[in-house]
Amino acid sequence: MPSYPIHPIKSYIRRERLSATEHTLFNTLFPLYTAPLTGLIVPSLLFKRSAATLIEIGFGAGETLIDTACRYPEWNVLGIEVYRPGIVNVLRIVHSKKLSNLRVIYDDAACVFADRLPKESIQGIQAYFPDPWPKRRHHKRRLFQTPFIPLLAASLEKGGWVQIVTDWEHYAKQISRVFDSAREPWVQMPVPATRNSQIITKFKRRALSAGRSFYELFFEKKPYLSLNI
Repeated sequence: MPSYPIHPIKSYIRRERLSATEHTLFNTLFPLYTAPLTGLIVPSLLFKRSAATLIEIGFGAGETLIDTACRYPEWNVLGIEVYRPGIVNVLRIVHSKKLSNLRVIYDDAACVFADRLPKESIQGIQAYFPDPWPKRRHHKRRLFQTPFIPLLAASLEKGGWVQIVTDWEHYAKQISRVFDSAREPWVQMPVPATRNSQIITKFKRRALSAGRSFYELFFEKKPYLSLNI
């Protein structure tokens, strides 16, 4: 693990319990379908091929991550998660479906983007229903804050994109503000039709039951303008 997080307060709290069967699956499949626990993660070396690479931050039970890997077999797909029951579920499906284009990163997303990815090595980043930490005193735990945005930019190719879906209006507005005020030239635009996911995850189902609206945010990294004078 890196010696520092991007901010001193983590954006998650571990609450998990694995059954005996899940422990066995975790220990058996983890070495086969995960990135190394330390060091630089080079997608072309990890997947043994050169291809566009997408990262999902905090994939939970893995519904959208698995769907992405199945819909885009030509992509290298990486999922970042610290919740072991979700990791076990994904590893089990990857093994049963023989998904050679999907691998898991067991680490804090802030640390991964801080120093574990080569610069401009990723084409797209997606995050579905990141923890909104709705109580005001907990807003400091939100992942998408000002210090995190330059790390995303550094990892993305020019023209790369970030897609975020949340059901908390306050968080959606905060995310838009931090991208808009970032040093990097981000452009917010409508979500492309090819990036619409119809998967109903646990968090989406929970939001629907509560009657909350969805806020889909899409940002593209533009190259800096150079003036030839």
